[in-house]
Amino acid sequence: MLTGQTNFKKYHTQSVKKIEKELQTFTKKWTAESNKYSPELKLLNKRFTDSFFGGKMIRGTLVKLGYDLVQISTAKEIYKAAAAFEILHTGFLIHDDIMDQSSTRRGKPAMHIDKNPQYGISQAICFGNFGLTFSTQLLVDCDFPIEIKIKALSFFLQIKTDTILGQMLDIHSPHIPLTEETVTQIQLMKTANYTIVGPMSVGAILGGATTKLIQTIKRFGEPLGIAYQIQDDILGIFGDEKTLGKSTI
Repeated sequence: MLTGQTNFKKYHTQSVKKIEKELQTFTKKWTAESNKYSPELKLLNKRFTDSFFGGKMIRGTLVKLGYDLVQISTAKEIYKAAAAFEILHTGFLIHDDIMDQSSTRRGKPAMHIDKNPQYGISQAICFGNFGLTFSTQLLVDCDFPIEIKIKALSFFLQIKTDTILGQMLDIHSPHIPLTEETVTQIQLMKTANYTIVGPMSVGAILGGATTKLIQTIKRFGEPLGIAYQIQDDILGIFGDEKTLGKSTI
């Protein structure tokens, strides 16, 4: 259970270590499974699973935070749910880098970068799709009461849908009159719900949260998520690529 004295930086650092451990467990399991299909998949999948690491893991941490808002002690299974959000994030980033024609991500070449551009893009699309499917499977595999898990999965799938629709609207925005309302809608769908509200809510739902708490998370998370997106846009224009680890404009 969180208290008013909780140091988020320390909390984040401790959470990341355990989320990374869960990601490593998943990586080992998937590597063994994919090798059964073909040895050729081994190196391809290693590049994909390596891409799980190196990010800030804010979303995974917020899954745990949402759970800890409800429960006195942290269940080990919540780290699996946190890892699910990080794998989803990786999948979205891979697709996003293709659309934005970004060359770097997390200090490495973006997943679609290859001497054969079409081959690189084709494989990256597959990797991104894996991120979307594996994240759901990992959440399904979490050992929580079935009624609670179904509720969390429903929320999780809605977050996926909203994020994709937000991306579609963002791509379409240069072709329409851009109003403040449209910009805010994109920020809510692409960032606020996916980065703040979604992870915290899924964690809280798995912890047995009330409807009132989920509504409170939404009221707190939406403006914070919009602020997060504005800051990210500023860094995307004026930030240093080496420091950020990803392409800038």
